[in-house]
Amino acid sequence: MADDPLTTSSPEHKRLEAEIHRIEAETAKLLAERIEIEKRVRTPWYLGRYVIGGIVAAGLLAAWIRIQVEPMITAKHELAAIGIEVAKKQNELQSLINQIASEKLNKDLAELRNKNTELLLQQTRLQ
Repeated sequence: MADDPLTTSSPEHKRLEAEIHRIEAETAKLLAERIEIEKRVRTPWYLGRYVIGGIVAAGLLAAWIRIQVEPMITAKHELAAIGIEVAKKQNELQSLINQIASEKLNKDLAELRNKNTELLLQQTRLQ
């Protein structure tokens, strides 16, 4: 038995055990790959296409919405700017109306003062 090459402490026995472990590990790896391949084969092919189609459709829909909404937002901003310009012009108009009214009142006041002065002069002459 001492000449037996497969004793547990012999290098040949250790090499064979290492080879067995390597083969077992490779077998486990191949089994895992087989399970993964079977899983892929059993998964319907169209599910992947539906997912990709959904992503593409979502992107196209987002782009379409942006294209449709952006002019509305721009128009809203332009409308707000026009509203501000209208308010400025209305303020200018009111300012001009007030200025004209003030000038007219000042003119009327000056005329009344002149008439008052004339009347006072006439009254003074009559006395």
